[in-house]
Amino acid sequence: MKKYFFFFLLLLAAPSFAQRSVKLKIIHWNDFHAQNIPKGIKSSDGLQHDVGGFAYFKAVIDSLKQIASAHNEPYLVLDGGDNFQGTPISGFTRGASQITLMNIIHPDAVTIGNHDLDYGWKNLDSLFRFKALFNIVNANITHPNGSPFVLPYIIKQVGNLKIGIIGLIVEDLKDITLPERIKGLNISSCKQALRKYLPEVQKAKPNLIIVLSHIGIDGDRELAKKFPEVNIFVGGHSHTAITKPIKENKSIIVQAGSRGQYVGDLELSIDPDSDTIISFTEKLIETRNDIITPDTTILRLIDSMEAPINAKLGQKIGILKRDWKLSHKKYSNLAYFESMVFREDLKCDIGIINYGGLRKPLAAGPISMRDMYEINPFGNEIVIFSVSGTELKKALEWMFGDNGGESCEFSGLTCILDTTKKEGKRISNILLFSRPLDLKNKYSIATNIFIATHLYSMFGLDEKMHTLQHTGITDIDLLIAGIRKRKIITGESEEWVKSF
Repeated sequence: MKKYFFFFLLLLAAPSFAQRSVKLKIIHWNDFHAQNIPKGIKSSDGLQHDVGGFAYFKAVIDSLKQIASAHNEPYLVLDGGDNFQGTPISGFTRGASQITLMNIIHPDAVTIGNHDLDYGWKNLDSLFRFKALFNIVNANITHPNGSPFVLPYIIKQVGNLKIGIIGLIVEDLKDITLPERIKGLNISSCKQALRKYLPEVQKAKPNLIIVLSHIGIDGDRELAKKFPEVNIFVGGHSHTAITKPIKENKSIIVQAGSRGQYVGDLELSIDPDSDTIISFTEKLIETRNDIITPDTTILRLIDSMEAPINAKLGQKIGILKRDWKLSHKKYSNLAYFESMVFREDLKCDIGIINYGGLRKPLAAGPISMRDMYEINPFGNEIVIFSVSGTELKKALEWMFGDNGGESCEFSGLTCILDTTKKEGKRISNILLFSRPLDLKNKYSIATNIFIATHLYSMFGLDEKMHTLQHTGITDIDLLIAGIRKRKIITGESEEWVKSF
């Protein structure tokens, strides 16, 4: 009997061979774009709701933290970049408003988005150095001497878990940002950055490695195929609301839409002995204002921040008779109106606006100055330059070619696009004011500085061969003046390119 009892005691004392697990909650978001005030959208239930707004957004984050704490569950709070740009408050404060609000949330790590550089890298550097109270990570932006712009990565102790977090930004930054705003910085490839810093992170023997990225869902998937040692990609840039985490190779990929509509809640079960994820679930929590109690302190803070801007931008400048539609892929009446104002009011032959420069549709009714700041948040200068008829045809063929740049709206010009023909032979019947294009003639173009400094990527034209006439007028100022002059905006449009 004694020997059986002794054997029983040995069983009790023996280590368990069952897999043990530790919970971790990752609270995440991306591409907030200074949406501090709620916005009305068609929600996931198909009805119109107000969503977002920083006071509601923060309330959701706080509730997730409280749930984790109540269950003694460690948590991480991560932001995938692009906190700046999108509403007037960001432009008027050059991003400082968003740093103030982010300090209140105090995320564990934030990566840099392309629009966070819209007020220049020196402005961003100053905000990070003297105002931000949270960690900023990026591994592929460096100074010319090779030194990192910010911390390439951090090692974060969360409960009993050690987490490595590496930051990345899009490689084509020079193509999607004004050159002067990143002049003096080098952008390396994401693969190169991971090859350099992953071994350093691994030396710390973390339980998990997270890439906090601003490269878009396709970029995350591509990296996941090549770097199986990365456990999780918490992403941004493509504004993708991933309702079910993507499993690519050995990595999990999540992203939470944009503009504070969702907060991501990723629940992980981790085996700390083998440093593997046993299971995971993800919820995107919609920040619907009708079911969330906002943080009243934040509401008062935002009201005080917005008050002087509302006083300036609240005035009505015109009446819109038909909804302004927004499309980033094809012509719209909003893009037509803006390109038409560029052309007519600066007395040029052609006006051009890039679809990606427009950020908000507008319902019929009064047009306010705030509306125009939200439609055109970048405040780009309007410039004028000339092209020959030959160059103009080349630009159109390039834009509609297999490797063409960003789509644009042209005013003052019509043409026919035949997508069945070979590249370089797709455009025909080019007319300017009902007259056939003269290949030898010179034509004046009014457009924004972003297009004019990216002529090659967008149209295959050499920027050095085209002298820019700087007007000193921003697109916002020109459009506000144009609306005031016209008073009634019909909302009509002209299909400048007919395709078949």
